[in-house]
Amino acid sequence: LGAAVVNMGNKVVMAPAHFLYLDHAQDHGPDGWGRSWALEVLTLDRLYSYDPVARLRDLFGATQAEEAVLGVEAALWGEVCPSPARWGQLLYPRLLAVAEVAWTHPAQRDLQDFQCRLHTLWPVWEPKIPREPQWP
Repeated sequence: LGAAVVNMGNKVVMAPAHFLYLDHAQDHGPDGWGRSWALEVLTLDRLYSYDPVARLRDLFGATQAEEAVLGVEAALWGEVCPSPARWGQLLYPRLLAVAEVAWTHPAQRDLQDFQCRLHTLWPVWEPKIPREPQWP
């Protein structure tokens, strides 16, 4: 659908479920809570690899993808999140990768560098993420 819309000369904001629906689980671990309707897990690495222009052009044949893509949008469907703690579990750290996907040209992205920066800044972010109450 996106390629057809782009090839008609329209502008788009991309939000494909396979890359930007943050209600999918981040991993297979015991805390890997989340949906799995579009894919089993949406890892940080997969999200970071998303290139909306290349995907529209190469996979779907959108000839004007470069001019048409205005940006990206991540989705978290609130009705599947029973608490703010679950929101935090699903959003972070992937929301930080969404920002970099949106603001950085794919040729300038570096997953190892991103992971290093994330590792450095995670002690600042992690305490701010809501958690489930711990019962004795």
